[in-house]
Amino acid sequence: MKKATMLTMWQWKSLFIPLLSLLIPVNIVAQNVTNRNGDTSVSNKKETRAISGQVLDYITHRRMPGVTVELLRTDSTIIKTRKTGGFSQSGDKITYFSYWNFDVAGNGTYLIRFTYDGYQTQYLKFKAVFGRREYTINAPDVYLKREEVRQLKEVVVTATKVKFYNKGDTLVYNADAFQLSEGSMLDALIRQMPGAELKSDGRIYVNGKFVESLLMNGKDFFKGNNQIMLDNLPTYMVNNVKVYEKQSKTSEFLGHDVDKKSLVMDVNLKKQYSISWMGNMELGSGLQNRYLARLFAMRFTDHSHFSAYSSINNLNDTRKPGENDTWKPSDLIGGLVSTKMGGIDYSIENRNQKLKVDGNVQIKHSDTDNLSNTNQENFLTGGNTFDRIKNSTRNYRTEIKTTHDIEITTKRMMLTLTPSLEYQKYDNRNEYLSGTFNADPISFGKNLLDSIYAPQMNAKLLQIAINRNMQHNKTTGHTLNTGLEAESVFNIPHSSDHWELETNLSYKDAAEDIFQQNRVDYLNKSNVTTDFRNQYTKNRPQHGWDFSGKALYAYTVKKGLTLNLYYKYQQNNYQGRDRSLYRLDRLAGWDDETTHKFGMLPSEAELISTLDSGNSYDATQHDMTHTLGWQLWMNKYTSNYFYWVQIDMPLNLLRQKMNYRQAKSDSLFTRHSTLLNLNNTFLQIQSKDKRTTFFTSYYIETETPDMTYLVNVRNDSNPLQLFLGNPHLKNTYHYKWYAVYYKSNPERQRIFRIQGACNMTSNAMVMGYTYDKSTGIRTIKPSNVNGNWDGYIRLKYETALDKKKLFTLTTSTSESYYHNVDLISIENSTDNKRSTVGTSYLSESLKFSYKLNSGIQFGVKADGTWTQASSKRDDFSTINAGDFNYGLTALISLPQKWQLSTDLTMYSRRGYDDSSMNTNDLVWNARLSKSLWNGKFLFMLDGFDILGNLSNITRSLTAQGRVEQYTNVMPRYAMLHLVYRLNIVPKKKK
Repeated sequence: MKKATMLTMWQWKSLFIPLLSLLIPVNIVAQNVTNRNGDTSVSNKKETRAISGQVLDYITHRRMPGVTVELLRTDSTIIKTRKTGGFSQSGDKITYFSYWNFDVAGNGTYLIRFTYDGYQTQYLKFKAVFGRREYTINAPDVYLKREEVRQLKEVVVTATKVKFYNKGDTLVYNADAFQLSEGSMLDALIRQMPGAELKSDGRIYVNGKFVESLLMNGKDFFKGNNQIMLDNLPTYMVNNVKVYEKQSKTSEFLGHDVDKKSLVMDVNLKKQYSISWMGNMELGSGLQNRYLARLFAMRFTDHSHFSAYSSINNLNDTRKPGENDTWKPSDLIGGLVSTKMGGIDYSIENRNQKLKVDGNVQIKHSDTDNLSNTNQENFLTGGNTFDRIKNSTRNYRTEIKTTHDIEITTKRMMLTLTPSLEYQKYDNRNEYLSGTFNADPISFGKNLLDSIYAPQMNAKLLQIAINRNMQHNKTTGHTLNTGLEAESVFNIPHSSDHWELETNLSYKDAAEDIFQQNRVDYLNKSNVTTDFRNQYTKNRPQHGWDFSGKALYAYTVKKGLTLNLYYKYQQNNYQGRDRSLYRLDRLAGWDDETTHKFGMLPSEAELISTLDSGNSYDATQHDMTHTLGWQLWMNKYTSNYFYWVQIDMPLNLLRQKMNYRQAKSDSLFTRHSTLLNLNNTFLQIQSKDKRTTFFTSYYIETETPDMTYLVNVRNDSNPLQLFLGNPHLKNTYHYKWYAVYYKSNPERQRIFRIQGACNMTSNAMVMGYTYDKSTGIRTIKPSNVNGNWDGYIRLKYETALDKKKLFTLTTSTSESYYHNVDLISIENSTDNKRSTVGTSYLSESLKFSYKLNSGIQFGVKADGTWTQASSKRDDFSTINAGDFNYGLTALISLPQKWQLSTDLTMYSRRGYDDSSMNTNDLVWNARLSKSLWNGKFLFMLDGFDILGNLSNITRSLTAQGRVEQYTNVMPRYAMLHLVYRLNIVPKKKK
């Protein structure tokens, strides 16, 4: 089978119209720009050149931001002055960069002076000779020596503590301005920072933009594993938290911007903790068999760090009473989870920063016990059906992850080698009961499933019952991913151009053994027909290796304009995608009355005789991709605004080849696709004082269907879900637009943000199905549909209400809409199969806090979401439901170093079909703590869900139906904690 994929005229319009909108603002401002000195110049003037360098401490070789750098005439009069920081000179990259930069006329000898308080003044005489297209020359590094120590008189300064302010291009949060409970870690501080959002998985957003790295003192200690620092760094050690846009490693090496900067959050420690050993240990024991133990230790200097951590607990939730006022019961992890985890993280670099080695190893084991009850309504023409499901699972999982980086930097080259390995082993058990009905069985109460499996079923229940299903499942398996990645950058002498070379080799392996006993009873009102299957599946979904190589040449057209041309080759080889299904029930003694232990296998000869060849297959797949792409990077600086534009347009030529072997089919498939994407394309406009920012991005992503879906075969291994292939599947196109406008006023502690997004999908692949109302059997077939889209708009406003900034108001309003299209039809029906449902969510969050003094803080909160779902289908009833909560929070310092933190919240639900779900749950949490021995020891007593009202109900809605699910949650408990803090600071040399 051969297939060519072409772009339609509509898709070409979707590609170029947003590009035109991105370029229009740049064309407007390009007529009149200013250089880094603030001098206005017409765009056709001769391009200026620049000299740049960095300043380091003579002893430690640590980068020194804030150094005064002056360009002098021969008579020592000052021409220009700078402060070391980011190369863009748009501000101070505090503690991370120490670069300086001057625009100069061209070739010549330049005299530069460096001064910094506490250091000796130093001069640099530098001769610059520029190549024809060389716009920036790096001067030698300058090392400053300290002056002799002088004792100064002590000066006491009293100032009002503000929560945040702008310093250059850096947003600075003052940690001392936030009132936190004793024992708080970094996560509690970030949750309180205006404009910052902390997700449950550790992802951080600031003013609507994703924070790509969480740093400590300018160093990326934990390589994207934010949760380690969030859970283990005490807030009392934090001086401030800085958010800024950081140059990429490539830009830093080359000395000028060649690609997009990434947003980072830099946690700066107080001076006394910046070079030290630090550690903390926590032990906790509570009612309901709750327990916790945690150990964290770290040593760090200017050029190295080492950390080790371990934890063990059976607490699903990491909330602290009074801390997270945006939490909802739906955020609670379902089931009962116990976790054991440990790891190390290290980094070391030499003094001249030419060699750096860092890495991490983490081992984690989890045990999850989950019990859920689900009410499901399936939208069908001519009358909906209803499912009641009880699902009990027990999952065991062990993970090992390790990643290491070796970075070597010379004058002309930067090389990074990254070996990695990830291994998972799992053992999952599952007990499943369900019943399907042609009318809503809500009147039969909560014990409905017990009734449907009773020896004598209720006659009225039998009239509406379609089927009942009982399953016993066991899955054991593993996954392995390992690889080596190499990246290198070469600068070209006497030019601002450079080469980038990348290569990646990886190996993947996955295997699992699946045991299932599946009994389906078809209830047709007069008698019961049973289908029992005792199955064993040997599944090897992935086994093979991947290779990729990329070459990029960056051509500097002029200062502030770079064109990147690149070619990439990628090859994926999957040696085996094997699935062998064995019907053990075909053997004597292995039927529904078997006495064999579940998970046991017969002899090899007997096993082979039970092979279900119609539902088994073997496949080998080879994918080969050639990518040709160009990327345009532009930046402009005016007297009031900075502009950044990036366009990245790769053309992918994809060839996929699969050999699919099955009893009923032995086919060789070849598929060719031409994929034109739009990646990393954005426009950003920012005011010079960084108080106003506008950012918009547009993406086009193309997704090819899984090759196994293209095989025209029938899989009936699951009696209630038959699967058909579809050789006519098309590629799916995703169009994604995002925009955010942000404005801040640090003097008034005020932030305003409006953001929105719209996502459209063309040829969306859906698992449409045909439903047999008499049996409840679904015949599923992947298909393409159009019309799926979603979007949202969100406004957030936060401000202090008084001059002393004791009263703070935060409000957030959002409206989102989801237009879901699916394919559903009824067996032997000619009705339209297209099912469309539109769902809107209107949300409001309101918070008010009052800081009485340094030891007392109160808060009032209210949060709610109203859901409305509608459809043009005649048999669809509009859905209206609301989830809302309101409550109080308090943090009170008591005499004798006691502290109380507490929250009391009423969680309410309205509009659920099951009246038992329309509830009011009052949840109260509290913590009482006491600090001893100068803060080295901390005792805490926690009470969670003191009133015992917590429940976890979630609701979801799609074009196929709606689902209401109740999951077991951790019972209320009380826990006593003991925390020990250790800080060893080196003694100063006399």
